Amino acid sequence: MKLTVIDNAIGKNYQNLIKENFSNHKIAWYFTENITKQTSNIPSSGFSHTIFKDSNPTGPFFNLVLPILLEGLDKYQEGLEIKDLYRIRAAMFIKDQTSTEYNEPHIDHEFKHYTMIYYILDSDGPTRIFSDEQVIEEIEPKQGRVIFFPGDTYHASSSPKKHSRRMVINYNFMI
Repeated sequence: MKLTVIDNAIGKNYQNLIKENFSNHKIAWYFTENITKQTSNIPSSGFSHTIFKDSNPTGPFFNLVLPILLEGLDKYQEGLEIKDLYRIRAAMFIKDQTSTEYNEPHIDHEFKHYTMIYYILDSDGPTRIFSDEQVIEEIEPKQGRVIFFPGDTYHASSSPKKHSRRMVINYNFMI
C-alpha cells in the first residue's frame, strides 16, 4: 500500500451524519498534552476520543465509524480484508491551537500496520507526509476524504488557521 488519497470514500449523507455526530455534544473530547506521544520539543497538544483500542470498542461510536474503513478499503482495492484492527481514534485541533507550522512528525505504532485518516469536515491544517525528515506531500482536510499509507510513514497534523477546527478519524489496522 502506498500513499493514496480518495475523495468521497463514503456517500454525502453518511459524511453529514459523521460530521453531525462529531460536531455536537454527543461526543466527549479529551485534551491531550502530547497527542502524538513523541519526545521532541515540537508542541503537539490536541483533543481526542478513543473509539477502539486493545481489541475492544470503547464507546458508542464504533459501529458508526467502522464502515468508513470498510468502504475506504473497497475504494482503494475491492476485496481487501482487515486481518486485525488496532485502534480507531478521533482527533480535533482548534484554530491557532499551536504556533508551529505542524505538530510532531510521528508514526502511530512501532509494529507493522497501515493507517487510514478520514477527514470529518472541510478545514485547513493539512496532514504532512515525511520522507527523510522532509515534507513530501501535504493533504488538505476535505469532508469525506481518506488517505491511506503504510504505518511506518512519518506524518504530522496541524492546527487550522482559518477554520475553527480540524477533525479526523485515525484508523490503524492490518490487511
